[in-house]
Amino acid sequence: MSHHNKMVEDKIRGGIFGVAVGDALGATVEFMKKEEIKDKYGRHSEIIGGGWLSLNVGETTDDTAMTIAVAEGIIANPTNPIHEIGLKFVEWFRSEPKSIGNTIKLTISNYLKYNNWEKAAMKTREELNGRTAGNGSLMRTLPISFVYSNDLKKMSTISGQVSMMTHYDIKAELSCIFYNRYASYLINAKDKKESFVKALQNSEQLFSGNEGEKLYSLLNSALEMSLSQVKPTGYVVDSLIAAIVAFLSYDNFEEILIEIVNIGGDADTTGAIAGGLAGTFYGYQSIPKRWLKKLSDKNKLEKVVSQLLQICN
Repeated sequence: MSHHNKMVEDKIRGGIFGVAVGDALGATVEFMKKEEIKDKYGRHSEIIGGGWLSLNVGETTDDTAMTIAVAEGIIANPTNPIHEIGLKFVEWFRSEPKSIGNTIKLTISNYLKYNNWEKAAMKTREELNGRTAGNGSLMRTLPISFVYSNDLKKMSTISGQVSMMTHYDIKAELSCIFYNRYASYLINAKDKKESFVKALQNSEQLFSGNEGEKLYSLLNSALEMSLSQVKPTGYVVDSLIAAIVAFLSYDNFEEILIEIVNIGGDADTTGAIAGGLAGTFYGYQSIPKRWLKKLSDKNKLEKVVSQLLQICN
């Protein structure tokens, strides 16, 4: 294997494991305020389980489970993965997971009634009075960046389709499309800020309409923001901005992850999103071994990575 191929392999493995590590680290402090984390942990920096879900040490949440589901669906049918991804979502749903977001829970339930993802997601949007711009599609989207990195148009199409399966909202769709494009640039990037600017410039035409223009403006402002200015909520735009700001503000995987989860809020998901970016840019070798050792999903993650690498090559 050439040096370049080894580097790409390390980055793809880093991205997938980065999601899981960010998820496991952040889950302990999910829904806590920054001050509460400081009072209880000082500086939360270890994978210890617990949290509101009473997780075992190294256990991950729906962020990792759905990322694996997306990857497995793509592996089964890279040309048109939506049906296969849907089968994996349903299989996971029926396993009665500890954590599942309300929008996703409702949509999969609706899918089981209507046998149509678009109809199911539209019904969920109706039932939630239009409030379906959560981060549940963004948290799972990273595998798309790797498989379709050589075809940006196809990447954007698949990214939007996979988001819309559960989150019938343009803000969620555009957030996934931009994240996937940025992550794909990071595979071969030497400078993460230059790659961010490149992703913005090359994506501008996607952000049409009022909602798109507002999101594009917010993404541009991320270059000037500090982590103290972000809102770590479950709203997809807040989560995307928080993860990008953390990723751009600190210089190594460990610091990025510790900083993002210690602001609290939806910490497992902002941790997973930032971990995906940081793992892709810095590579698997950059992830602290003490965190990797704790992960309970190691074998499943490694299997998915190996299969992704086969279809990426």
